[in-house]
Amino acid sequence: MTYRIRVLLLLKKKKKRHHHHYHHHQRLFRIKCARMNAAGLICAARATCAQTFRRPPLRLPLCASSSSSFTVQRCPQSTQAVPAARLPSRVKLSAGKRYAWCACGHSKKQPFCDGSHRAKAPKISPLLFTPDKNKTVLLCACKQTKNSPYCNGSHFKVRLSTAPPEPVIPSKKPIKVELVGGKRYAWCSCGHSRKQPFCDGSHKTRAQGMTPLRFVPEKDSTVWLCGCKHTSSPPYCDGTHKQDFIVSAPLHEHAD
Repeated sequence: MTYRIRVLLLLKKKKKRHHHHYHHHQRLFRIKCARMNAAGLICAARATCAQTFRRPPLRLPLCASSSSSFTVQRCPQSTQAVPAARLPSRVKLSAGKRYAWCACGHSKKQPFCDGSHRAKAPKISPLLFTPDKNKTVLLCACKQTKNSPYCNGSHFKVRLSTAPPEPVIPSKKPIKVELVGGKRYAWCSCGHSRKQPFCDGSHKTRAQGMTPLRFVPEKDSTVWLCGCKHTSSPPYCDGTHKQDFIVSAPLHEHAD
């Protein structure tokens, strides 16, 4: 084989090799382009979905005036105290300690202030007081007392719409009862029963929302059950009937 033929064969091989590399790179380039296009389509689809499911802007109502300005309506602040509970709170006070009695009724730490009046009733400030000696008192929870912060019986005239009806006072003295161990009793908590101090079902018609207190004594015993229905340890008497708001309150009379 001559030298010329040998050179021509080598050139032909190089040309085929170069042609092969060219097509290989072109194929890789097409694959990359396809991948980039797919990624672009995915991003576009995500952006479209985000725009489609995006929360619409909040539109505030315009004023009735002809101007284009608008106002945001806020919850009105109360200027009068609201009842926090239907019964006074029995609290042990320490001498020399400063207390802040809630006067607005919005506090969640009744009967004391937790700062809720700043947002809900800024015109009503808590009552600050310092007892001169250790004592147990009844602090007003209906916020209608005229002897702040102490209870004066004003809660008898206040009725909460969301609270159960207030118990009446059938007796201003405790009732002595002999209990039998293991027997189930139902103590009247509404005061309407004619079989005091036990329940006769009168609450179903005269004090809906209130239920009797059921209990079973462990052994035979003679106890004093509450007759004023304002004890802090029902069904037993704790001496609440000696308080001024019970002494000055009228007795409940059963209708014929």
